[in-house]
Amino acid sequence: MHGWYWWGWPSWGSWFGSFGWIGMIFSSVLFVLIIAVTVFALKKLLSDNRYNSSYVKRSSNRALEILKERYAKGEIDEEEFLRMKKNLES
Repeated sequence: MHGWYWWGWPSWGSWFGSFGWIGMIFSSVLFVLIIAVTVFALKKLLSDNRYNSSYVKRSSNRALEILKERYAKGEIDEEEFLRMKKNLES
């Protein structure tokens, strides 16, 4: 009767329930999987792509291209172009 109750169901305390070593391996894999998913989700939530350095660099380059186009079209003069360019590069 070791590990079994009087009504026939196995107790959870002996050999990881009725599954034996398979239950131990399954529960260990499940535990590692839960930890991995949690770490992945936290990493994904905490890394905001808007503040990624490559994103900032691309948007800064695009702004400079627009500024050059406006200067070439004559929409802004040289003084305003240089001031805006200085602001973008800082």
